[in-house]
Amino acid sequence: MEEREKEVIKSFEKDADKKDAFEKVMQDVRGYAESCVAKLKELRVGEEGIVFRFHAGTDASIPHLHMHVLASPVEFRQYSTLVHNRKAIPAEIVMEVIDAERKSASKSAGLMNPRTEISAGQAG
Repeated sequence: MEEREKEVIKSFEKDADKKDAFEKVMQDVRGYAESCVAKLKELRVGEEGIVFRFHAGTDASIPHLHMHVLASPVEFRQYSTLVHNRKAIPAEIVMEVIDAERKSASKSAGLMNPRTEISAGQAG
């Protein structure tokens, strides 16, 4: 976060108002992050309190899939927006798709392997 923040601040050097506004936002973000860390330690949020969600970046210049790791209790959702929830794909579904793709690729590779076909023919 700090490296990207430095890049953005540098780009705002010609516009003091934008730079000041950005620095104020980042101050709020850092404060919120610190309070979340303290709250996580206090609540001892376990595995059941951590949610993994994927977003498919299909609107980006390079389509991609990225993962968010979220603390699910409401106290941690100050900057969360419901508009993004519709895009969230549960990790379990992503894993099911990955497993299905692997099985499909494995079957295809097996059918194209002459040794597998010979073994199957001899067995019958």
